[in-house]
Amino acid sequence: MLEFERILHKRIDISLHNDQSQEPTVKETRDNDIQSLDSDLIPAFFYKLPVTNNWKEFERNTYYLLKLLGIQLIYNFLDERQAGKADGFFKIGNLAVIYDCTLYRGDIAPHKSEQINNYYNCLKQGRMEISETTTEEFYNHHKQVWIITQNKTRQIKVINSIEIKEIAIQDIMNLYQERLITTLRDQSLEIKLRNL
Repeated sequence: MLEFERILHKRIDISLHNDQSQEPTVKETRDNDIQSLDSDLIPAFFYKLPVTNNWKEFERNTYYLLKLLGIQLIYNFLDERQAGKADGFFKIGNLAVIYDCTLYRGDIAPHKSEQINNYYNCLKQGRMEISETTTEEFYNHHKQVWIITQNKTRQIKVINSIEIKEIAIQDIMNLYQERLITTLRDQSLEIKLRNL
């Protein structure tokens, strides 16, 4: 039954987008083509991430994707809904990232300017209170703000060496697939994440 559902969802997705490039068994990355990745290795939520209109589902599944990618030190703030607060924070190697997920399709910079300033100020401090009992410090880390979307990856701006980026969810999914079929150590993963 699960195989039937997988094929059904695949066909629905293809027909809705009329685009064979959405097929999960063949993906491209910027560095190389990933051919014939077994669809059994692709989590079911991958089919939803690029097309969902449900912001909760997008935030939750983005967090799962980042964990699957191999990021060990990651926090999500999904249950804490307050304006201006990030959806999550992670550190890997010498990279510290505050991320925010949005389904907004337009120009992200003006739409998220207040949040971007809040995230920048938090990163500038070099420490973040995760909870009453947990604080993460990252004074000497390379710092980035990610606004994760279903759009295209691009750099929005750089403020005092802190990079503000729009990151396409598809690029993170491609990196997951690359990690599955190649030897990509943690240091290499950190570099690829930094250079998204």
